[in-house]
Amino acid sequence: HDSKFFVVGHERVTFQNFVGVIHIQNLTIEVLPKIDRHYDDKKSMRDMLVKMLHRTGNFPLEKTEFALLNKTSGSLFELYLRLFLQEVKSLVVQGLPKHYSLHRANEPFIKGRFLLPEHLKNNLIRKDRNFIEYKRYSVDHRFNHILKCALQIVADTSAGLETVAANLLAHFDNVSDQAISADDFRKLRYTRKTECYRSAITLAELIITGFQPDLKHGTLNIVAFLFDMNLLFESYVAEEIRRECQRSQEGAKMKSQVSKVFWRHDDSNSRK
Repeated sequence: HDSKFFVVGHERVTFQNFVGVIHIQNLTIEVLPKIDRHYDDKKSMRDMLVKMLHRTGNFPLEKTEFALLNKTSGSLFELYLRLFLQEVKSLVVQGLPKHYSLHRANEPFIKGRFLLPEHLKNNLIRKDRNFIEYKRYSVDHRFNHILKCALQIVADTSAGLETVAANLLAHFDNVSDQAISADDFRKLRYTRKTECYRSAITLAELIITGFQPDLKHGTLNIVAFLFDMNLLFESYVAEEIRRECQRSQEGAKMKSQVSKVFWRHDDSNSRK
């Protein structure tokens, strides 16, 4: 990763301007904000980081959940996973919403579109099958594919939450196993029926994309939730000012600056 996240020195690892958590098998490394040179209260620093992530939208919590989370012991990694499992559990209790999705299969009936090229490729011998494409109303859709993938990662990486994740996975038996990439999250379109997925999908994206970060090397399972502290602090300050403007009687409005990278060197991390 070209020392983007940290620099390895003699018996030490110096982190750059990133905060968050890295989980490597049984080892969890928390990178907390620097508050003061002589300040060493890890819980307060962790609470402050959670508060900043919550205010800037990286940690989608309701007020009651946020208060409960502050009382929970454990690393930031565990807080993320617990919150994700809590969101999935609420969806399971309500019943996993069904959704129309495009389905391709070799079926003994004809429905929807008949795909002749695929049919000739797969069914030259089998005359009882038809390769078709049709819309199916079921729980086997992209939103649940994403949640199932994230649940499997939690079950494989967190010994303390393995049982909870496995119990939730039992409700996804009718959801097929699918490979999920970062592009899948950008393609999602929320509707009135799928809006209930938003918080769970936000956390699932962090888990799935964090499981394959830029700093992964070798065969070790690594999960990393890392945030650029400079950008996080800017966003937090902007959000605090925006909240004050909304409470003011003068009707003040605040618009945060919009920045865009217009020059990036291919062979380095420098940009303008």
